[in-house]
Amino acid sequence: MELLKDSERKSIFQITQEILKLTLLYKSIPGYYFSRYLFKTHCVNIENYLPNKFLYNLKSRFNEKEVCEVIENKLYFDLFYRQLGINVPDMVMYNHRQCFVLGKEAHNVANVEDFRNLVNLLIKERLSGSPLFIKKMYSSYGGERIYKLSSEDLKDNHELVNEVYREVIASGYVYQETLKQHPD
Repeated sequence: MELLKDSERKSIFQITQEILKLTLLYKSIPGYYFSRYLFKTHCVNIENYLPNKFLYNLKSRFNEKEVCEVIENKLYFDLFYRQLGINVPDMVMYNHRQCFVLGKEAHNVANVEDFRNLVNLLIKERLSGSPLFIKKMYSSYGGERIYKLSSEDLKDNHELVNEVYREVIASGYVYQETLKQHPD
């Protein structure tokens, strides 16, 4: 519904034509058409955007399997590339299920209150009150399974904190500082 109200979108007729064109060209429905904002009027080179399945095929041809493990796992990526002097956001904590590693200390987080207290401590002491980004350690890209928690969220948004807690203890996540973006 928001798409229909978007003042920067192409006409419905043109969107339909382009989706049909990409479907015929790549022999699959272009699910990426909307996530990559190809429906916007300024996007004129829609054929230059490749379907995900095509990109995955390219990735496997150009990257060795062992390298992919480092690139796709955010914990490995941080540990590997930080040693090479490549700037990456500070990873202030990571977890595997209920075991949370903060610095050189491991913490067992048994419930949502333990989680809330640990994250609150982290935000106050290590991040000077700045919000915390929480990203799935692997199989996470394109903004999926990424959370941002602030001290206000911890205090007031119990539903969000419960959701994040349930998600993180079911898998592994990395916890990163919030980068200050350049205004441009």
